Amino acid sequence: MKLKQNVTEGKLKFRDIIEQVKFPQTGHRSICRQIGLYSVQKERIKTFLSILIIVLISAAFCQAAEVMKINQSKGQVFINEGKSAGFTFNSKVCFPSTLNKGMICGKVLRTTDSYSIVRIKDRRETKRIEIGSQAYIFDEKGNRIVTNPVEKILQNKVKIALNILKSNLIREEKRKQIIKIITPLFNFPLMAKLSLGKRYWPNLSDEDKQKFINLFTQRLKESYLNKISLYTDEKIIFKPPVQTKKKVKIPTELIGKNDPVNILYKFYNSKGNWLIYDVEIQGVSIISTYRSQFDQVLREGTITDLLSKLKELEQ
Repeated sequence: MKLKQNVTEGKLKFRDIIEQVKFPQTGHRSICRQIGLYSVQKERIKTFLSILIIVLISAAFCQAAEVMKINQSKGQVFINEGKSAGFTFNSKVCFPSTLNKGMICGKVLRTTDSYSIVRIKDRRETKRIEIGSQAYIFDEKGNRIVTNPVEKILQNKVKIALNILKSNLIREEKRKQIIKIITPLFNFPLMAKLSLGKRYWPNLSDEDKQKFINLFTQRLKESYLNKISLYTDEKIIFKPPVQTKKKVKIPTELIGKNDPVNILYKFYNSKGNWLIYDVEIQGVSIISTYRSQFDQVLREGTITDLLSKLKELEQ
């Protein structure tokens, strides 16, 4: 009975993820969605292994629009997204150039529910587009339309956090609400592990690992709050994300009165969830910075010394 209850709960947890997945070249409906909904409705998942298989299928294909075929003689590029993702007839679509010289753009020549064909005016330019590269769609005003599900989540969370900063709430209430919003975005245990690296992490006891995770998480949250509280109505620009199988890097630019600040959010797909594992500010990695600081402490002392210093910072 308990097994059946757990299985049912497991199905419901990943159902929302499955509904947003699009499986390339499947016709009118997503295979992932069909599998997920069919399993939930008919209760045919009887083991945790079945759950794992379906979640892995969902995670593998929860990707941004990508190039799946190129016909250079006709100047045509085939992508694995269609009407439902906003790729309508004659809409503008761009691809990164392999020479890192801007974007190569064209118009949607044909679109279905599962794929689209983009025509590049200068057929020679298709040689500079790679299979697997991402496709970005733009509206009539030249604004990029967000199709990457990870970027949508980040944009939404950042906008909510900035709206809270602009509100008339007292400082402490603002901090509480922002932490509540941004916490689900970060993989704090992984970030803690990466900040110590392979040299120190494996040698810690389970108790010390948990103590370090707790203190490091609190330190990161405080650091984030201190940085975001400096926001004074600057403009935030989200640039096209770069996605591989299990990682997504989303570059953003903070534009204000002074020089623009570049912030790169790095996401990792862990068990079907996209979570931040590092952030770069002006090209400097937060994880690398902490790793360097912690290394200095551990070279001369012990993990107890490091935990003590983190406790002092917390106070």
